[in-house]
Amino acid sequence: MKKTFKIIISAIICMALLLVPMTVMAEEGVTYNINYEANLTVGTNNYATDSTVPYTVYIFYPTAVGDYTFTSEAKMGIVSYLDMWVQFEPTDEIVNLNEIKWTCTDVNQSIMIGVESDLSEVSITVNWSDPTVVEIPWTVYENKKAPEKFEMPDFVNVDAFDDGYVDFEDDNIDDAVLGDDGYYHLNDKNGPVLFANINDSIMSLYTMVGYGKIAAIYYDENGDVSKKVDYTNAFNEYVAALPADANGTITSYYYPLTADLIEMFKEVGTTHNWYDGDSPWVYASDDAWLYACYYDEAVTSMGTTNNDNNDDGDKGDDTTNTPSDDNTTDDKTTTDSGNNTTQDTTNNNTNTDTSTTAPATGDSTVALAVAMISAAAVVVGLKSKK
Repeated sequence: MKKTFKIIISAIICMALLLVPMTVMAEEGVTYNINYEANLTVGTNNYATDSTVPYTVYIFYPTAVGDYTFTSEAKMGIVSYLDMWVQFEPTDEIVNLNEIKWTCTDVNQSIMIGVESDLSEVSITVNWSDPTVVEIPWTVYENKKAPEKFEMPDFVNVDAFDDGYVDFEDDNIDDAVLGDDGYYHLNDKNGPVLFANINDSIMSLYTMVGYGKIAAIYYDENGDVSKKVDYTNAFNEYVAALPADANGTITSYYYPLTADLIEMFKEVGTTHNWYDGDSPWVYASDDAWLYACYYDEAVTSMGTTNNDNNDDGDKGDDTTNTPSDDNTTDDKTTTDSGNNTTQDTTNNNTNTDTSTTAPATGDSTVALAVAMISAAAVVVGLKSKK
């Protein structure tokens, strides 16, 4: 009888332990987790929260262009305008609304919404209405000059790039100056030659193109879209010009800075608030667009400009072919009146360059999953070894 009683008591205790929710301690310093199991959808739905952290982040992928309204009894706030990572860490200053209004101008857009709740789930209502802005057709940017195949000359010491990068966080405003050799130089036409890393650890255009468009969207004084420029095809031409091994794997992401790359870094970054505002992704300065530019202090010339001849393979100073922007026409653009989508033909090859890193955002798992083609996460805003 006593044995039977003990068995019954043990069974009751086991059942009680199974029914009591187990609290899993969050990693120290982590204030949010992303719910990848259930994306926000139009209508009223209940969404599971993570009780181990103050904030749970949800992703919303729009199904149509238009105006979206998010309402909930819980406090909410937009924490990213990308689905790749959280741009703005959730805080009381950001997550403080019961109603969020967001206008989607392209179905390729997405946002992340942070929610503060100590309940096991939260109810969120998403409403859609016809767009209140006139649909603006995409302008497809065309490079001023088609990028030529490029391999770094032997006389350029890439290891010097560890220290030779444009310091956009100091008090000096740096600039790119076109030299007599057809290349862009740092601050003076006789200064060091600038090379752009299109897969830079602070913000990778190469990673971005794998998730859709590289684009700049402009707004008028009323907050309505006034212009949309798609740089995807133009950027992919630079990807195709990068050196690759016999398997087609890219071996280096450095390319001499050109007028077209300057346009992309400036316009895409500016329209996405990378270089200004209270929470800039890169840094708030007039020269932050140079964040992906590097140089070898000893290399102030790449040889004479030769736009018409084919590359003869000579890496010497006097005969190097350049991607010069001299003698080129004005910006060429075409209007895409179709479905406003651009096929990405960039990432057919697997990137195995383990020296390239992706930005971290407080959630290293997300950064790693987003990069996919990068090796590991680093602290945002700091240069990492290339």
